[in-house]
Amino acid sequence: MKSRPVYPADLIGSIYQQLGIDPAGKLPHPAGVPTRVTPTAAEGLPVAGLLKELV
Repeated sequence: MKSRPVYPADLIGSIYQQLGIDPAGKLPHPAGVPTRVTPTAAEGLPVAGLLKELV
C-alpha cells in the first residue's frame, strides 16, 4: 500500500459499497442541504479512490 495511499474516505466508501450503499449517493439533511455519503476531493479532503484491491 506504500505506492497507493489509503485515506479514511476511501476505506469507508469501500465498506459502504460492500454493504450495498452507494458511496457517491446523497442523504437528506434537516437544513435541506444535499449531503454526500462520503466526502470528495472537491471538498478538500484527500481521496485516492475505492479499495478494489482489498475487497
